[in-house]
Amino acid sequence: MLSSVFFSRPRANLAPVEGDQPGPSDELGLTIVVDPGANRNIDIVFIHGLGGKSQTTWAHDGNPELLWPKEWLPKEKGMDTARIMVWGY
Repeated sequence: MLSSVFFSRPRANLAPVEGDQPGPSDELGLTIVVDPGANRNIDIVFIHGLGGKSQTTWAHDGNPELLWPKEWLPKEKGMDTARIMVWGY
């Protein structure tokens, strides 16, 4: 059974902020952020939660230049051959 704490968490991130529109880094649909080319042996897709955005959800402080699936995940052992994508809906 889920605790009442789960349902009483603040929902601030679900409400749209005035003027908040998806930018080029938060497109809808599938966006490839890392493509190792012919060496690819796995696909990884990141899907944001309700109220999130396709890339800023996975970025430090919402900064698309600090997108961890793009900047740091490929540096992990065994991840250099992964095609990494984000899905926005």
